[in-house]
Amino acid sequence: MGSMAESLRTVWAPVVLLLGALLVATAPCAAQTSRGASRRDPLDRALHSAQTLLRHRQIDEAIQLLEKLHETHPSDGRVRLSLGAAYKRAGRYDEAAVLYRQEIERTEGRDASTWIQLADAERLGGRGALAITTLLEALRRHPAWARRFRDQFELATMDTLAGAEAFGTLRTQAASPEAPPVWRDALAHVYVVHGEYAQAIDIMMQLEREKRSSAQPLLRLARTLADRADPATALAAYDSVLALDPKRAVAEEAWFGKGRILEQSARPVEAAATYAEQVRRYPQGTLAARAHLQRAALLVGSLDDLAGARESYAAILETIGPKPGKKTDRAMREEALLGVGECDLRAGEFVNADSTFAKLERDGIKSATRERAAFERAEILFYQGKFVEAEELYYNLTDNHTGGMWVNDALERVLLLGEFGLQSGTALQTYAQVLYHRRVGKPEEALRLAREGVSSPGQAAMRDYLRFEELQVCGELGRWAEADSALARLLEEDAPSRRAPGAILWMAEAAMALPGRHELAAGYFEDVILRHPDSLEARTARRALRELRSGGESS
Repeated sequence: MGSMAESLRTVWAPVVLLLGALLVATAPCAAQTSRGASRRDPLDRALHSAQTLLRHRQIDEAIQLLEKLHETHPSDGRVRLSLGAAYKRAGRYDEAAVLYRQEIERTEGRDASTWIQLADAERLGGRGALAITTLLEALRRHPAWARRFRDQFELATMDTLAGAEAFGTLRTQAASPEAPPVWRDALAHVYVVHGEYAQAIDIMMQLEREKRSSAQPLLRLARTLADRADPATALAAYDSVLALDPKRAVAEEAWFGKGRILEQSARPVEAAATYAEQVRRYPQGTLAARAHLQRAALLVGSLDDLAGARESYAAILETIGPKPGKKTDRAMREEALLGVGECDLRAGEFVNADSTFAKLERDGIKSATRERAAFERAEILFYQGKFVEAEELYYNLTDNHTGGMWVNDALERVLLLGEFGLQSGTALQTYAQVLYHRRVGKPEEALRLAREGVSSPGQAAMRDYLRFEELQVCGELGRWAEADSALARLLEEDAPSRRAPGAILWMAEAAMALPGRHELAAGYFEDVILRHPDSLEARTARRALRELRSGGESS
């Protein structure tokens, strides 16, 4: 036992001595570090305490502490800025502004955030003119801060108390052609915020002509106006860009943006002409294929010019080639082929259309393309009255594209065929032809077929479906008296029909979109609720009626 203890002491003694030596050697260093930190950190700890007081909304206590620190450290920028922030929290804006000015003098105005704090104190104090003058002086010294200061100009000119004075001062000082360009740029931004778009365009045009730059700033403004301004102003902005004769990429985007505005403004002829001019000028441009697609869609739909649309689709396919390498080019090619199939379908060239859609259904790189192609192949059969074959393709679509965007449409057709496919005689064929002629932009022919169908005794099985199509076509043609009459006959002759609530709701929603027909819309909504209280359409009608009666935004 004794021998073992002696052995342990022999083994551990050197280790204990080494640990002791390390502790002795490091103890003075640790103590010295602690004392050094104590000497260096009292101010940091005091500032931290002041911030804690401010976070707990003990503003008076924080100010007292910071004022004492300012007395003992009058040249310390951290103390000065912290006290300025505390004064702002207390609503003592004049005193805060004094401190911020002192800090700007001390740093020779090199810190953007101090200028911002000074302008903010002046704004909160109701001195809009001083806030703007401060921001402009900062930009005179440091033009590179322009983008960072835009929010500050916006805050100052939108302020409830100081905004009018601030806006007026900015106009006075920055609107002149002799003002620094960075000031005029700030004014243009504020004009946009305040909805004075024409003034913003004028200023940006002046700046672009002076700098002879790439017109990128004006193009950015045009993009902004396209999102938030009226179409005429957005068009003016794009025209202003083009008037500067900018570089190709900027000009191409301006042409394309102009086309989109015209398209959204229901000016299809001008939009198509604009896209055509774009691709004429820049046939190899990055937006050329997209312009061809937009133009072709207008020619197929609104303008009924299948030959022109085919030319645009052919130009895309020739440019991209049969086996494009880029994924974006492959997607563009698929869009063009869908357009080609649509042209063939509208022209009644069903064999060609089916061939195009069959290739896309088999080889399309996007699931959405394959699904759309599958649906169109079934529709082609449906329009031709080949209902058994069409039903099989609709079923295949629902099996192969579960959750897809065309599944509900396919199921609707399946239900229709299941109910009427064998029992309706020629009625279903008439209905399919009505749908086809509506799709291909021949509403008068669709209306003729629908009216012949509802008046034919042999087609009574689908009279309510045909009547619903009749009233929709009349409405789309703006012949509302005829649409109202068609609805009245549907409700009189086929009151129990499942189409009835949908027909009433369609008329109600159409009336809501027209001036002077809101009272009629309310009557239609009430009719849906009273006649079909348990229908899905009644839910929609109740919600719409509440909004209409409360003067909600949608009304």
